[in-house]
Amino acid sequence: MAISHDEALTLRQAIARKVARLLAAHSAVSGVLVIGSVATGLVDERSDVDLLVLCRSGLPPGAERAPLLAQVGTGWRFQELQANPLFGEADVDGLVDGVLVTVHYQTIPWIETVLAQVLEQGALTTAQMPFRPYTLPALLQRGWVLSDPDGRVGRWRERLRPFPAVLKTNLLHTFIPQLEEQRDELTAAAERDLGPRAFLFHLNWAVDALIQILYAVNEVYDPADRRTQRGVLPTLPGLPDWFLPQLTQVLQGPFDMEGARYRARLFDDLAQEALLPAKAQLGSV
Repeated sequence: MAISHDEALTLRQAIARKVARLLAAHSAVSGVLVIGSVATGLVDERSDVDLLVLCRSGLPPGAERAPLLAQVGTGWRFQELQANPLFGEADVDGLVDGVLVTVHYQTIPWIETVLAQVLEQGALTTAQMPFRPYTLPALLQRGWVLSDPDGRVGRWRERLRPFPAVLKTNLLHTFIPQLEEQRDELTAAAERDLGPRAFLFHLNWAVDALIQILYAVNEVYDPADRRTQRGVLPTLPGLPDWFLPQLTQVLQGPFDMEGARYRARLFDDLAQEALLPAKAQLGSV
């Protein structure tokens, strides 16, 4: 039997609190945040629970984490290495009250280093986090704080305001030419009838550049959210009423020859709407 959105969210919030209480008691832990869909409230029956555990200096060893997490869930897999450098380690696929839970771990010194490079230098890549380190501020900003006895998260959030001018400049310098290039490639793929595969390849990169520009212009840290259209873009000020429905129309297809050509024209309107203020802001900084 299907449950309501409110029931799904309430269950996951209770699970997050239960897991966080156990982990926050460990001497190495400085704080615990809920990240992802439970933090934003955009959950459904299949949503899992993601937590970020902030560690003072080193990560608690798996041998100490395992008995703690076993008190609330089963099936945990304890990973020592993470492909995504945003997190040091993760305990994944724990089943708690019927819901999958993943616990991510990262140290405060690591976070401090990345934040300094993003906020002070406008870094778009770092040695610690080569791909889009500027998503880290959004994670800290948007997370639901369950434990912060040292006040670290509160202080980080203060540092994140205002949006760094150097980061905005670097983002616009990078993504304005990318958007222009991919828009032109998209149009060419449609006009030459190269097929849906080529069109969708360029559409993916064009939309990514478009969204990065919208975030920068609106001074919003990229949340790397899979529900961008539903949960983030509607909150951005200044977008005309037609923008999001037209973006949805572009993404929904069809992508046959006629559909691709039509959607390339629609996307050109979107690109122009984003590029005008972006170029104006870039010229003023």
